[in-house]
Amino acid sequence: MIIIKYTTEEERQQIISDRTSQGCTLIEVQNITEGNFLGFLEPNETLPENAKTETQKLQDMIDTLIMDNLNMQAQIDTLITSNLQEV
Repeated sequence: MIIIKYTTEEERQQIISDRTSQGCTLIEVQNITEGNFLGFLEPNETLPENAKTETQKLQDMIDTLIMDNLNMQAQIDTLITSNLQEV
């Protein structure tokens, strides 16, 4: 993870533009008394499961449900095909 401190909104926008064009993903913006910080994941880096946002967790669940549905449909198709061949 890359953490970058910034001071102005213009600087913030430039950092986001530069890092996202390099393939980084903005994952966190913090404005605390010590300053303003941006957190980025590098292009091939992923978040550990406990650090994922609620949206990311929901997307993972949706992806799993879609794959399960596709697998179930393939099994149904196989059963239908085998039953048709027996008739």
